[in-house]
Amino acid sequence: MALKKKAAKSTKRTKASKPGVYTVPRGNVSIAIPAFWVFRQTNDDLQLVSPSGDVSLIVNAYSGNHNNGTLDARQSLEHLLASAPKGSRIKRDSASKKRAAARYKDSDGTSWCVEFITDGKLLLLAEISSTGTLTTPEAKTALTALNSIAIKNGR
Repeated sequence: MALKKKAAKSTKRTKASKPGVYTVPRGNVSIAIPAFWVFRQTNDDLQLVSPSGDVSLIVNAYSGNHNNGTLDARQSLEHLLASAPKGSRIKRDSASKKRAAARYKDSDGTSWCVEFITDGKLLLLAEISSTGTLTTPEAKTALTALNSIAIKNGR
């Protein structure tokens, strides 16, 4: 009696590539890296640049001063926005002690999204800059990467 073998099914992937996750050497901060984006880590920051070069995401880290108590993302955002261009319309997103964000456009036409993220001891400033609007596909990818940033407890 002969057995028929079933044909192997093709498992071709048609979805876009999933991002990788980068965790800094200390292991306390992680970020999703979109496929095909340029990634650099310097001593001071993490940099993601879109394939076209029109959109970038830069993350800077700051340690808290023990004399000031815990860090507050809202206070840091207010301090940064005080130096924002006067003619720009600032749109604030929801804010808490742990995460606070705002968007604005400068006089050169560059769109910005800034977000402060903190665990009380470490403060991250994430900035997206785009030569176009923040609604382009690359800018939306940068916003997704920004939303993936996490500070892990237990440093």
